[in-house]
Amino acid sequence: MEKIRWTDKEYSLLEFEEQFACKLPIIIKVTDGYMGQQELDTISAETCVWIQCKLQQWRILAEDSTGTMFSIPLKLQKPKFYPLSQHGCKEEGPFKLRSILIWKSLPLDVVTENEINSCVFDVPVLSGRLKLIKTCQVTFLLGYVINEKGILLTMHPMVIPTYIRPLKFTVAEGLLDDDPDEWQNFCDCYQRCTSSLSDVEDGNILEDILTHGHEDVFPWNR
Repeated sequence: MEKIRWTDKEYSLLEFEEQFACKLPIIIKVTDGYMGQQELDTISAETCVWIQCKLQQWRILAEDSTGTMFSIPLKLQKPKFYPLSQHGCKEEGPFKLRSILIWKSLPLDVVTENEINSCVFDVPVLSGRLKLIKTCQVTFLLGYVINEKGILLTMHPMVIPTYIRPLKFTVAEGLLDDDPDEWQNFCDCYQRCTSSLSDVEDGNILEDILTHGHEDVFPWNR
């Protein structure tokens, strides 16, 4: 990766969306990393990533009794939920989130099938009472880490939520020796590696339930 020429300018994810979303795939190098509340939205400085494409997914913002905010895929299969009446009583159910939103409006209090708060290997598990607040279409960048030897690590796709405001990175412009043919061969090699992979559906790769601090509840506030 030492042969690559990088942009002098550092870009935020918002700037990247505006200037490079139509130019994917592209290689980036993280200059200012971000430590999120889970592995999915944590990325270290100096990480090089082949950004393959942009994905979008409908999610629902929810809050539990402790004030923890959750970003939940609308396609979530488990757990199921009981809607609560204005008096806090369980209504009929349980139902999947998507089914509840067909006949209920937000905000809405619900309770899961299991009412004991839990966490498995630092992965948030929805349980107990939640307030469903609003839905939003969230954008993610799908990519693959490139190690220091230039090898594309295709076994574990990286999904970067575009709401991570502190993240900064530079963009690969070519090679230091300005050899366009070698640069094209370099990019074509990565493209062949990723195009041979099976198609990734957002329902399969974006199953994670994410937690947020109150200061990170964008793009919900847009």
